[in-house]
Formats: sequence, C-alpha cells, structure tokens
Amino acid sequence: MEIPALKDILVTRKVYRKQRFDRFVNNPVLAYRLMYYLPLAAALVFLILLALGGFFHIGPTKSLFDFTTEPALQMIFI
Repeated sequence: MEIPALKDILVTRKVYRKQRFDRFVNNPVLAYRLMYYLPLAAALVFLILLALGGFFHIGPTKSLFDFTTEPALQMIFI
C-alpha cells in the first residue's frame, strides 16, 4: 500500500528549517555536539590552568601550588 501524495515529497538527508530560531533550539545534532564537546573543552581549559599554575606559577591556580609557610602565617595573624 502506497500513499500517492507521499511520492511528491522530496526526501533528503538534511533537515531544512525555515526559522533561524529552529536551527539552533530544535536541533538534536547540535545539542548532542554541545553536550559532548562542551564538558571536554571545559575540562581541557581547567587542566591547562592547573598546569600553568603548577609549572609556571601564573594564572588563577598559582596559589594552589604555593607550598611556602607565608600564606599559613598570614591566616594565623589576620
């Protein structure tokens, strides 16, 4: 059983969305890519910041690798 009206519909692999809003919001492929790559990128940036703080003592994580007694003394005397 075939429906004759369905023969006139062009079938392609890509989905065309007229509205620009629908291209981003209702796009499961884009949502999958964001959910997959965004946490990986965030983890990579965090690891780079840790490496910069640990090896070169620059960046926001430099105080994590300060093993001198100076910060401890400042906490005691403040």
